[in-house]
Amino acid sequence: MPAAACVDPRAATFAALEPILEPLRTGDRAEAREWLQWALADGVEPLLEDLAPEDARPFLTSFASVARALGDIEGEHELGEELLRLLEAERGREPADIQRVRLRLGVLHGRLGRLDAARALIESGCADRERDLPAGRDSWLAARESLGVVCKEMGDVPAALLVFEEVHEYRVRTLPPDDFDLLAAKGNLAWARGAMGDLQGALELEERVHDVWEAHLDEGHADLLRAKENLAGTRLAMGDPGGARDLLEHVLEVRRRLFHVDHFGVLRAEENLAVARLELGDTDGARALLEPVRPVRGRTLPEGHKD
Repeated sequence: MPAAACVDPRAATFAALEPILEPLRTGDRAEAREWLQWALADGVEPLLEDLAPEDARPFLTSFASVARALGDIEGEHELGEELLRLLEAERGREPADIQRVRLRLGVLHGRLGRLDAARALIESGCADRERDLPAGRDSWLAARESLGVVCKEMGDVPAALLVFEEVHEYRVRTLPPDDFDLLAAKGNLAWARGAMGDLQGALELEERVHDVWEAHLDEGHADLLRAKENLAGTRLAMGDPGGARDLLEHVLEVRRRLFHVDHFGVLRAEENLAVARLELGDTDGARALLEPVRPVRGRTLPEGHKD
């Protein structure tokens, strides 16, 4: 009798990725996501039972990358947790490898709303990478920005301010003035300064972001409209309701052209403009905007919604 074929467990395990990769290659993300969820239905351990640790690590890394490409945060998190466990159990593993996974897991915890866990992982990862890597390395900066967002969501504005100041300072030194990453850093820092009461500091940053977006983006682009709303909010807080009204009238006019009357962006623009009109003493103008909003919200939002 012929000898039984010897099956390489590494090849068999990596073959489990193929049903996910094939639809992903052809653009069928829905089918790829279904295969991913099926593969993880019983957890990660069954996928690794025939693999040595040195083979399991690249498999988990590849699988997590697929989950990330599909936007499956829970799946990527589950795979990342197992990868971190293997890395931490291995003697002689480079600390940077472990911290890279910890930082990514921290970001995923934040997106899943697990803010305490996210903050602990990112702070630990950032501290170690400050020792091991040159400050400003892209992954380190991305982690710092994520930490700032987590602190923001937790209501720790002073901590968020420190992080956003640090990231902004580095971006200013290393990027051209119109770079999108720099503008994002300015937006984060503007929020933190405004929340700490430094309205003038927030205004200067928001004006810069607004001017660059206005020069480079179409008038209906979400980033430009958001920049106008942010700038209007700061101007209103600084006692300039006229300046806020001018910006918000433009936002509302554009959104009404682009979206249905019941679209949340239109409703929000109407409410924001109504506030500016009230500050200017235009009660009738504010009422004309607000009266249609309440019944629309009642039709489109579930009971108890924060809006």
